[in-house]
Amino acid sequence: MFAYMGGKKVHSKWISPYIPSNFNTYVEVFGGAMWLYWMSNKVPVETNVYNDFNRHLSNIFLCASSDPTHFRDVLESYVGNIGNDEFFEEYKTDVFDAYDAKFIIPNFFLAAKYIFLQTQTFAGNTNLTRDSKIYNSPDPKHKYITYIEKFDQSQYLKKLDRLSVENMDCRELIKKYDSKDTFFY
Repeated sequence: MFAYMGGKKVHSKWISPYIPSNFNTYVEVFGGAMWLYWMSNKVPVETNVYNDFNRHLSNIFLCASSDPTHFRDVLESYVGNIGNDEFFEEYKTDVFDAYDAKFIIPNFFLAAKYIFLQTQTFAGNTNLTRDSKIYNSPDPKHKYITYIEKFDQSQYLKKLDRLSVENMDCRELIKKYDSKDTFFY
């Protein structure tokens, strides 16, 4: 749903054919932005699990899947702060201060701040040149706005509705979900 370092969006079309079709549980052990889940037509299945050790990432997906309408409203409340250095610094402090804390999730406001920072600091596209549309458009759409708009698209809402979110060590997660009907990615 958003650009993230190491994201598999570009690779998902190549990876997807290798996903088996005879499983009931899909688990992304190191979820990141979970691009394979969003791009593949083989998932969702009966049970879909997102996991990441990064509590901020798990928080985003928990907010998005548990109450997408409320999360969209919180995200919208920050739109006016795009490009404002003071809010950027404030959100950065809030997010970094929470890294060492085991903050309670879902935390909708902290998730919105984390996504706000992610969409302003990471290009997520290695093919950009000076001729790219984003550099030449008089009013390019901000990635934060693009992220919010995904909450209006049925294909994302359907997948969010079928998503469970974990924030566990990968070894614990594998023990919890391991079965003959599970596909781990």
